[in-house]
Amino acid sequence: MPVTTTTETPRSAAAQHPGVLAPSSADLLAWCDTAATTPVMPASAFLRCLVGELAAGHREQWSAEDRSRCGGPVEVAVAKRRIDELNARRVALVDRLNEHVAAYAPACRAGAALHTETVGSVIDRLVIAVVRAQRVDRARAEIAATQLRELAAAYDGLLAEVAAGQRRLPGWTALKTYGARP
Repeated sequence: MPVTTTTETPRSAAAQHPGVLAPSSADLLAWCDTAATTPVMPASAFLRCLVGELAAGHREQWSAEDRSRCGGPVEVAVAKRRIDELNARRVALVDRLNEHVAAYAPACRAGAALHTETVGSVIDRLVIAVVRAQRVDRARAEIAATQLRELAAAYDGLLAEVAAGQRRLPGWTALKTYGARP
């Protein structure tokens, strides 16, 4: 179940998705499955869409990275361009997740500890962990599953602390441009 808040007025474009700070790890894991057919409450549909796009992008990037390791110079260049496109899309999705979370995160208590990364970044890492757990060989499957469980538990703890005002989030935005020239 997503963590909800009772903040007065959302502070960004997330206003159209009232009350949901961020999805729980259980929802995230379900939403990474593109075949998921569980009914979604309207407030969660926006977040489900972003998470689904992240998962699809990470799956495609995994495949592009495999192609870059097996091909000649032309195949590597094509794969690298695709990886840059996918990274640019990923960064945009993480920024949208962060904007949404910023709109619903309650005010922090005085002295609240700063977390090292944004909720969007943690969601991105969690989605990567899902894809990794689906793609690794049998010898590493248990390690991947353990990493996924631990990250999911830490993410849920972070959401609880943010919702309680006990943890504050950094105002972080990506600075790297993928494929664009400065």
